[in-house]
Amino acid sequence: MAILWQKTVDQNRYEIRTAGKTRRLYTNGVCHSEFNADKIFTGSVWDLLILPAWFYGDDEIRRILVLGVGGGAVLLQLDHLLETDAIIGIESDPVHLHLARKFFGSTVPGITLIEAEAGAWLDAYRGEPFDMARAGAGGGGGYRMVGTVAAPPQAGRAVDHQLCLT
Repeated sequence: MAILWQKTVDQNRYEIRTAGKTRRLYTNGVCHSEFNADKIFTGSVWDLLILPAWFYGDDEIRRILVLGVGGGAVLLQLDHLLETDAIIGIESDPVHLHLARKFFGSTVPGITLIEAEAGAWLDAYRGEPFDMARAGAGGGGGYRMVGTVAAPPQAGRAVDHQLCLT
């Protein structure tokens, strides 16, 4: 495994490592994302968070919310597997967002990255409802993330109540 990029910011050590065509984002030695453009599934535990999408019809999941982007691998998986109108990624770490854009290619049309703390963003959000929400293992602002929720469009803002517990 080779280190493609590394930097320490505010006592956090960030690295982009490569193994063949696979890229991995590590923060303080913990792997946050893994992506290989030739293999949409990596064999990692994060692949399992995509499974709920397969229980819905082709046109039922149009808008997706991802809380905790990391390197953005899940955004690219969702974009590859589903025909969506929008995938919104919320990430509180500006370095993760920079790396998602620079090394993982999370700049494709239809993917929007927003720097914000997930709980605060959810509390302030008043836009269109999401058909699916996926949350990373992190959490902040009094919220604990619990996995993936696929909700019918009429669920509206109820997605945030199913997804986050105070």
